Amino acid sequence: MTILTRYILNEFFRTLLLAVSSMMGLYVVIDFFEKIDEYVVFKATVFQCLGYYFFKLPLIAFFMAPVAFLLATVITIGAFSKSNELTAMKSCGLSLMHVTAPILLAALVFSAITLLSNEFIVPFTTRKANHIFHVQIRKERLQGMQQRDKIWYRSNDGAVWQIGLFNPKKQEMQNISIFKYQGGENLTERIDASKAVWRNGYWMLFNGSIRIFDALGTKDIETFTKRKIYFPVNPEDFNQVKTRKEEMTLRELLAFAQKVKKEGMDNSRYLVDFHHKISYPFISLITALIGVPFSLKSARSGGVIFCVGLSIILGFSYYFIFSLGISLGYGGTLPPFLAAWGTNLIFSALGLYLILTIDSETLLPSFSFKKKSTDPAS
Repeated sequence: MTILTRYILNEFFRTLLLAVSSMMGLYVVIDFFEKIDEYVVFKATVFQCLGYYFFKLPLIAFFMAPVAFLLATVITIGAFSKSNELTAMKSCGLSLMHVTAPILLAALVFSAITLLSNEFIVPFTTRKANHIFHVQIRKERLQGMQQRDKIWYRSNDGAVWQIGLFNPKKQEMQNISIFKYQGGENLTERIDASKAVWRNGYWMLFNGSIRIFDALGTKDIETFTKRKIYFPVNPEDFNQVKTRKEEMTLRELLAFAQKVKKEGMDNSRYLVDFHHKISYPFISLITALIGVPFSLKSARSGGVIFCVGLSIILGFSYYFIFSLGISLGYGGTLPPFLAAWGTNLIFSALGLYLILTIDSETLLPSFSFKKKSTDPAS
């Protein structure tokens, strides 16, 4: 590693550390004041709050890294240009790509590290942080097992469960309807009950009815006050649906998406989350790619403050378009891959365009064509 490369990386990482720590600190402060009423109500201790934010730091860093990389790149290259250090480097025969290559390489390595940490570190620390918040602070019995309503679930045998209210703490359900199908199409049986309780391997149903159907319609109706039924479904199956994507590894998320598809339900939302967890770490590389030419062009129009302001606007624009793509993927408008990677492709093209037009005097140059001269002498 040359002295110049060490100097560039030293300036870049110093700015990056300041940007990351500032943005993470701002995130923690905002999150703390949003939850301060719950801390007071549940009488959370200082150690519980510190533990919660300590284990949440990897997730916060994961979300803040792309904007921090954009800021660090723009400020570092902009400062080099403003202080004429970049001019001195060029006068020594160094190309712009040679000067910025260490930053882009650092962004690539950081993106790979972020992807690995998102698979092996972030899910563990996020589960730990949520455990502290839900179990130790809010005194819930099991993290991630809140009472839920209006649940639809398809079991492995093809039966469809409609649940009005599910209480995982008591392992009981209210207002249940179970639809059993033959060949996945023809309805053969419907079970309704006002309440169901899990009893060591079976469900005990209360105050309900069983309807048997044939090709002509309802064939038989039986009412009951208490009935024991065996289904390949237990309370943990309903809890799995509640698992947050931040707490799941890529392998777990893909396996869950395949399980949902096997049960006959739409798994596009989980495939969007799967591609999102892969594509998001590479935003740091793309923002650095954009930041290099962007900082040079904006430095000609103003100082470092001007660069920072424009980079913040660009960063929020990136997040807005990226979030819009994810939402369209959830809604089924875009395929999962395009929903997660579309914004990266768009801004990668923008970064390449800015690099190719790096010598232009304007911030966002456009292609122009000379008009054909009508002068006969020409």
